[in-house]
Amino acid sequence: MDIEEAKNLILRRLYEIAMKDYSKHETTDLRELAGREGIDAGTLDRVYDDLERGGFFGVVCAGMAVEPSLDAFTYCEENGLVDSAFLDRQHEVRIGILDACFDLEEVKRRDVGSWGHEIRTKANISELEFNNNIHRLAHWGMLEQYGPFDEWKLLPAGKEQVRDYRRKKDRKRRFDDLKELKGMTRQERGHMLEDLLTEVIKDEGCEAEVRVHATGVEFDILFRRSDHDYMVSCKWEKERNDADPLDNLAMRALEMKCEAGILVSLSGFTDGCLERAIAKRPLQQIVLFGSDDVESIFRNERRFLDLMDEKTKELRYRSKLLVDGKTK
Repeated sequence: MDIEEAKNLILRRLYEIAMKDYSKHETTDLRELAGREGIDAGTLDRVYDDLERGGFFGVVCAGMAVEPSLDAFTYCEENGLVDSAFLDRQHEVRIGILDACFDLEEVKRRDVGSWGHEIRTKANISELEFNNNIHRLAHWGMLEQYGPFDEWKLLPAGKEQVRDYRRKKDRKRRFDDLKELKGMTRQERGHMLEDLLTEVIKDEGCEAEVRVHATGVEFDILFRRSDHDYMVSCKWEKERNDADPLDNLAMRALEMKCEAGILVSLSGFTDGCLERAIAKRPLQQIVLFGSDDVESIFRNERRFLDLMDEKTKELRYRSKLLVDGKTK
């Protein structure tokens, strides 16, 4: 076992041990842990030194008995050392804590914090889940301990996190309504999809306009990113989109000197449309967003701009289309 493997194994085990029962506050004997995991003494010594220098131990006692630091928890979560389902739950707990603090402070309408038991009840989480995450949120500047007891106050960064969460939650609800055609015509649904995507693009830091009129033509969405312009055309038809909408988008994007055109279709694309997108690559890049792509954006699983970058690279360097997670 090399040093990096041993380091990640020890950190993963420390994370798992600490998250099982926060109330014990017990240190872990790394020599015993290494023996169970088949890590030799020489490797353990090198790993221990690396981890100590890196600030991964919050408590260090004699005989290599340690507790992980908050930075160690963050490292584990950001480097795939934590079970994905468990990590998803921790994200739910954290936003639940922040959301509960936001509501409790709104009700009180005065400069006081919220007690731990109030937050747990409001967020419907266990004491263990609360204890496992509250200090991490404080470490990240989302809230702070208010006084010497178990009282917590939301900080500006935490409030913005809640507002962002609620915006995304509301967008998902509105998108789900669009799928059901609740109280709207198909044309209205198309415009509302444009509005929702424009909100997403703005939230991700770009200047964006919806239903822009120029030279007698209406463009669904125009946005600017890093001094480059992009054009988006949104379609939600009964049948798969053929090549005609793609041709129109390519022509307009070329006239406007756009970096790329983006064709969004909730009903999919015909083979002819896919072939035309590849054929037009030397003249004008057109990337395609299918229904699964759009769903992943409104479920807050993927960022629109990250997906666009992946699709653009696939088309530019491999002459392939990436649609709904598959290359074509």
